[in-house]
Amino acid sequence: MTVIEFFDRESAVENIAGALICKPEKVVFIGSNAKRMKKSIENYNAVFRGRGIDVEFSFRTVGRNNLDAVISAIEDVIAENGECKIDISGGDEMFLVAVGVIFESQA
Repeated sequence: MTVIEFFDRESAVENIAGALICKPEKVVFIGSNAKRMKKSIENYNAVFRGRGIDVEFSFRTVGRNNLDAVISAIEDVIAENGECKIDISGGDEMFLVAVGVIFESQA
């Protein structure tokens, strides 16, 4: 299973907690700052390795305030990974809107 996390600098604790609870095979961050996501992935890897949990981390960079890019990134991750859980505790309102658009289109 893959967890999709919306990345922002204020949600680091929520991102780690969500992934620890779900114990996924993969975690994919979606956000606008590639440099911060790379650095955070290094930290998250250390936390998970320290707990004996093997998780593959990756990220997708999207333009800030680009709803279409966020929707596309989420849809791509789902298409590539099958079963996904979306952690809506991080990111801003635009990410929540994107999830709503995707769910509405699948209803």
